[in-house]
Amino acid sequence: MEWLLVLGVCVVLGAVTLSVAAVMTAATGDRGPAAGDDGERAATWEAGYTDHDLYALAALAASARSGLDAGQVEVVLEHASGTGDGVVVTGCRLPAGRLGHRVAPGDGLAGRGLLARRTLLAEPRPGERAGEMAVPIRSRDGVVGVVTATAAEPGRRFSPRHAAWLEALAADAGERLGPRAGEDGAGEDRLGTA
Repeated sequence: MEWLLVLGVCVVLGAVTLSVAAVMTAATGDRGPAAGDDGERAATWEAGYTDHDLYALAALAASARSGLDAGQVEVVLEHASGTGDGVVVTGCRLPAGRLGHRVAPGDGLAGRGLLARRTLLAEPRPGERAGEMAVPIRSRDGVVGVVTATAAEPGRRFSPRHAAWLEALAADAGERLGPRAGEDGAGEDRLGTA
């Protein structure tokens, strides 16, 4: 009888290990040909965050892409310069050269999301483009960025239910973000320079 309990625990641990491995693979293997850890790190640092924050954001992108069956997911954080620009820090199925790209407020879906600071749903035009949405990422400092999702097929739309689900994911990721470098003195400790 005890061996059944041990076997059951081993099966559960194996399933958890495989689930974590699948999320990590999705978070790193589906970003596009030009994406790499160094590019993501640099973009994350430009936004004033650290590697630890990048993991939470990459998990957000991977979960959003998988859960929404999205064609592309992009995470844009406000640039640390305070100009209102955003910087693409991670995502899934990003086009070549998009990682680290600066996004002006109002420019494209991500820029409109940064400017609006609320959820935006863009309806597809029949046969022309897929539906899109932008959802704000909120941390203790308020809105710090957006996550955007584009449907995989032209004409497909996202519903308010999809938006609510992505809002919950973005809220969880926002709660996991640490303070920006230079805020409350915490950034120096997080970067290891204290």
